[in-house]
Amino acid sequence: MKVLDEFVYGIIAKRRKEFVQDLETKNDLLSRFLCMEDEETGQPFTDKYLRDILLNFVIAGRDTTAILLSWTFYLLSQHKDVEEKVIFRQIAC
Repeated sequence: MKVLDEFVYGIIAKRRKEFVQDLETKNDLLSRFLCMEDEETGQPFTDKYLRDILLNFVIAGRDTTAILLSWTFYLLSQHKDVEEKVIFRQIAC
């Protein structure tokens, strides 16, 4: 958790240093959340809240990517004709 916290808090700190005008033109998730306010308090989101959101996406992305890769290789192993096309296409490029 220490490594993840340092990584995510570093990204948040770097993004907060950017000008607000730049944040409003960016389309990434963190910039969108930095431009928003907490509905209950009317204040910008805290770094801890932003960290929790970003880690949620990182963890969710890791799981879905692993599942996608597992199913891809499983299905390729079940369909040798498709597997050959994928391998041939990779070598041809």
